[in-house]
Amino acid sequence: MTMHHVRPPVSLPLVPQLPPRVQASDRVFGAYVFEVTVPEGQVLHPVEGWTLRLWPQARLGDGTLEARADGSEPLSDLLDQLGAQRIRPLGPIRVRKSG
Repeated sequence: MTMHHVRPPVSLPLVPQLPPRVQASDRVFGAYVFEVTVPEGQVLHPVEGWTLRLWPQARLGDGTLEARADGSEPLSDLLDQLGAQRIRPLGPIRVRKSG
């Protein structure tokens, strides 16, 4: 006889909400898309010169981040500002076209 135990659902931590600058539409707007790790309890603050959108779904990380430079800011600037918030890219940074 096989004994079957019912386990309660597992609750996974959610990625923090983004500030109001986040685009509400699901249309692709960003030039860069990548997964990120977010320390537990960390809140994502606005990043100067960038518009961001974050989803709490990711294959390996805590969320998927889409970013668009508001001007001609380099990608390294975005990564430096995220790093200062202890938010790290995980895996490749994909370049996407708007549309």
